[in-house]
Amino acid sequence: MVRNKLTVAVLTAPNVLEIKRSIDKKIQLSGFDGKYLQVVLSALNVDYKIVEPPDGEWGRRLPGGNWTGLIGMVQKEEADMTLGSVAFTSTRQEVVDMSNPSAVYGETFVIEHPGHEISNTAYLYAFDAYSWLCSFFTLVIVPILFFIIAHRKISFGHMFLIMLGSILKQPMIFNRRFRNWSWLFCLWLSFVTIISLGYTAGLSAILTVHIPKDTINTFHQLASAVKRGTHRVYITKGNFIAEYLEMSKEDHLRIIGEEIIRNEWYFSSHESGSGKYISQNSVELESRPQLELFYGSQLAGKKLIISDENVGTTPLGFIISKKFCCRRKLNAIISRATSAGLHGKFFKDSSMKSALSSSIKTLELETKYQLSLQALSGTFMLLFLGISGSFIVLLFELMCHSYLNCHIKFRVHKWTGYSVFHMNTLNNFRTKCFK
Repeated sequence: MVRNKLTVAVLTAPNVLEIKRSIDKKIQLSGFDGKYLQVVLSALNVDYKIVEPPDGEWGRRLPGGNWTGLIGMVQKEEADMTLGSVAFTSTRQEVVDMSNPSAVYGETFVIEHPGHEISNTAYLYAFDAYSWLCSFFTLVIVPILFFIIAHRKISFGHMFLIMLGSILKQPMIFNRRFRNWSWLFCLWLSFVTIISLGYTAGLSAILTVHIPKDTINTFHQLASAVKRGTHRVYITKGNFIAEYLEMSKEDHLRIIGEEIIRNEWYFSSHESGSGKYISQNSVELESRPQLELFYGSQLAGKKLIISDENVGTTPLGFIISKKFCCRRKLNAIISRATSAGLHGKFFKDSSMKSALSSSIKTLELETKYQLSLQALSGTFMLLFLGISGSFIVLLFELMCHSYLNCHIKFRVHKWTGYSVFHMNTLNNFRTKCFK
């Protein structure tokens, strides 16, 4: 019985599909897509030849109606089928046929972790704005209550300073006027205890666990950054996602697609997983499983961030020619493989292999964060400003005191001078009169 011989078009990428040829020229496929393809071809019981598109693209439509990459090879009947992870789209279906889907994935992007920030106002991060406002209003209202209770015999400023000092863990002087209001003091002391301990715990956590800087997490943010010209979005050549984004009804997605096509932000599938196009100002747009496969160890090390959003969710499978000989058999094999979960198993195996390989190459000690002088610079600055303000007030008080003393002495001296003059005049008058 003569076996059919198929020409299979593939794109190679690390841990996705790799081709190894033995000395006797036998082909060994590895990677999760490679193993899945090997199982399907073995079940088809056919001889096969592996080819790669010269342009290294998945397939995009040219102005004349022809296609590049894998889709173009099948369209021109240079290949009978492709590997089993090509996205199904309506435009591709016009020129080629498709098998039953083997998986459904969405596209997302990965960006470099922006690092951590150390702010001079970190001591304010322990509470949010609402908590600070509530604490401030409480600090103003409670002295007013005590001021009213004391029948205005103790000034509001004095009560305010006492309450502020209690928050700063200074002792409170209990006036006899408030003996019947001890329950209010207990409530205030409970509030002070909770606020002080909560602030101490929050500040310690903020200073020892570094705060990540803001970065792009959504496609809306990415579109805004691309529109401003600060960021780039790279995809593999011939990826369907560029056309999908360009034709999207969502304005922000259409902006991204148009900029990708206009600037030709493409890279070869051979560069997948290299991370060359990932930085704080550029992202890589790919299916989520592949990004997790390529950069899993770096995600665990918090060097990269994958967005939580997905776009372009579409089924994946084999692209076949219009004259494919084994369509029904192929679909039956895909259905059985999908039911058995083979594609998922091969993906998990490749992910584990990639993670182990990356961890051996990039083994690093866990970073231990310590409280730095830079983190406390804001607190020291606030202390310096407080001491400087107190010193200025002290100088002002000394100057006022000296001025008042001089003024009083001058007036006393002047009054004394006038008194001596009048006494001498009176004595002279008496002497003349009684002579």
